[in-house]
Amino acid sequence: MAKKTTTNKKEVASAVEKAPTSLVVAWVGIGLLITIILVGVVIGPLRLKQSATEAPSVEMSLLEKIGRHIAIPTDEDPTIARVEDVESMRQNNPTFYENASEGDALVVWSNLAVLYSEDKDLVLSVLPLELGSADKVIVEKKDEAEIAVDLLKNEQELVKIEVLNGTYVAGLARVANDSLEEQGFTTMRPRDARHKGYEKSIIIKRIDQDLPEIMSLLQEQFGAEVVDLPEAETIINGDIIVILGSNYPLE
Repeated sequence: MAKKTTTNKKEVASAVEKAPTSLVVAWVGIGLLITIILVGVVIGPLRLKQSATEAPSVEMSLLEKIGRHIAIPTDEDPTIARVEDVESMRQNNPTFYENASEGDALVVWSNLAVLYSEDKDLVLSVLPLELGSADKVIVEKKDEAEIAVDLLKNEQELVKIEVLNGTYVAGLARVANDSLEEQGFTTMRPRDARHKGYEKSIIIKRIDQDLPEIMSLLQEQFGAEVVDLPEAETIINGDIIVILGSNYPLE
């Protein structure tokens, strides 16, 4: 890790005196004082679970994950806290914490604050900071649609989908399979189901990971319900199986 940058206390005190009280937050970490000046919104003071004592390897792993998404400072050690009281934080700053969950990481450098979800591997909010220049600070956040797209992409990396034709319409599995590939899914060779005459499309999930975005998308796209594997279908290979019924394609 590069050299650790500290903040000059006299400069901080001067900035605090000049800035409006409602726009200034003093956040004390271990041996570090960071003053954050925002426009219209503030990051704290809020109930955060301090995690400055996390093992260096854990901190490095967290920063590497964030660094895969956005450019972060490399010449200083950030202060890291964990979101503990989500509702209080969201009430204080609904924009920055709109998509926050308990346990998300709040990482603050002298010129940047980042809210990051390790569970989803998503950067939820980014706040550039410029001490003493509140008029230049902006808030960049992702709305729910953008987060859903990112989450879907992350889930797609975990699974392979196998499409089976459970109808008497020749080539239907190929059509559905091509559609999934166009959406970024990894698929297996489409084929006929052993049983024909499925009236409604069904989905079988064979892995333990929670895949809310994928399952919701597939259910809507195929008009399908999630069920256990039918006894007739004994030869399957995909992580998720889609067996097409006569209701596909949807009218």
